[in-house]
Amino acid sequence: MNADFVAIIGPYGSVMAHALSNVANEFHVPFLPFTALDPSLSPLQYPYFIQTTPNDLFLMTAISEMIRYFSYR
Repeated sequence: MNADFVAIIGPYGSVMAHALSNVANEFHVPFLPFTALDPSLSPLQYPYFIQTTPNDLFLMTAISEMIRYFSYR
């Protein structure tokens, strides 16, 4: 199969991002998902995966630290 594309952009969720990560690896093209926040999606497992947003684990850690710092209840 001839690949005439230079990158994969999208999708809107982590479930489809897992499938497209495999496609990106197969064709050796960069994959830029803007809303895939699943921590299991990583460049270590998918070398062509370029994470453009922090994953959920990072975000939840930051939010919990802010709550603790400002003593929110």
